[in-house]
Amino acid sequence: MAKRWINSADVEVSPAGALLTEQAPPTAISGGTKNVASAATPEALAASTPCRSVFIVPTVGNTGTVHLGSDSVQPMLIGAGGVRITIANLAQIYVKVSVNGEGVDFIYTV
Repeated sequence: MAKRWINSADVEVSPAGALLTEQAPPTAISGGTKNVASAATPEALAASTPCRSVFIVPTVGNTGTVHLGSDSVQPMLIGAGGVRITIANLAQIYVKVSVNGEGVDFIYTV
């Protein structure tokens, strides 16, 4: 591949200085609920499910806390306002609860 020098180019950057790029809009939206059987064992949010991003909130009526993370550590405590995560597959997110049977609701884009 040949490299070419460009004397100037117009680019758009975010207020923080990050380069902004255009991406095709999502083609579908879906969601679900994940209840974790045992507070001692974190579980994947879903089976292998390709996605672009996911919005996760604790299920209404939970009495304990909910943490998110990877299969080895779940350090992110999520509050009632929820959290949006950009990720390629829902199975990469693990949910840990402090009360057996509680969980999260989620909506994701493809």
